[in-house]
Amino acid sequence: MQVFYRMSPKVSVHEAKRPRDSFNKLLLADRCLRSFIEGFADIEPKIHFLLDSCTPEWEKMIEKNMRWEYEIENLDCNNQNTSYLIQLDRAKPLDEPVLFQEDDYIYLKNVGKKIEDAIKELEFVNPYDHLEFYTKTYDFHKGPFEIKLIGDQHWRTIDFNTMTWGCHSGRLSDYWDILHHHGFWDKDTWDEMAKYGAKLWSPIPSLATHMHLDYLSPGINWERRFCELD
Repeated sequence: MQVFYRMSPKVSVHEAKRPRDSFNKLLLADRCLRSFIEGFADIEPKIHFLLDSCTPEWEKMIEKNMRWEYEIENLDCNNQNTSYLIQLDRAKPLDEPVLFQEDDYIYLKNVGKKIEDAIKELEFVNPYDHLEFYTKTYDFHKGPFEIKLIGDQHWRTIDFNTMTWGCHSGRLSDYWDILHHHGFWDKDTWDEMAKYGAKLWSPIPSLATHMHLDYLSPGINWERRFCELD
C-alpha cells in the first residue's frame, strides 16, 4: 500500500477545539504521525510525504519518527486544495491500494491491515467513524446504510466524510473529473460521486479520529490514547 501524507503548518479555524496541541501545528502533526506509525506498524506501507510550505523542522520531525521506507516532496503551494490535487496526480499512475492522509488524525495501534483489507474489498474507505453520523443524521446522513464484515471489522456506508480516505488507485480514473472539480471539499465530492454509484465506507468502531474535540469517534477512550502519545 502507498500512503500520500499531506502536512502543512497552517492552523485550522478549529484550533481551540483541539484535544491536544492547540495552536501548535508542528506538535500536533508530530503526535498524529507517531500514532500513524503505531497504527500501520503491522503492514509498514510506503509513505510519500507532501510538505506544503513547511520549515526544515518538519522534515526533522519526520526523520526522527519514521521507521520504514518513505520519501519527502516539498511543495510551495500554501494551499490545501492544490496539495490535495497533487497527491491525486501522484497516485493515479499506480496499481495498488492508496491512502490519502491528512496531518491531524490519531490512529489506534496496529489497524493498518484492517484498512488495507477494506480498501481491497470495498470501493472507497475512510478510517474515521465521525460522531456526526449519529448526532446530525437529519441533516447529513439520511440512509439507508449497508454494513459489511471484513475480517473482524465492521464497515458501514456513509454519505460523506473527511478527505482522509483510501481506494485502489485504479478507481481514481473512474471519478477523475469529479475529484478534480471539487478538490478537498468533502461533502460536494462524495455527494456527486454517489450519484454515479460510488460507495464510501467507515469502520464501526472507529480506527482513527479527527483531532476535533466535538467530533471524536464514539465508543473509544481517546483520552487514554492521547496520553499514550504524550
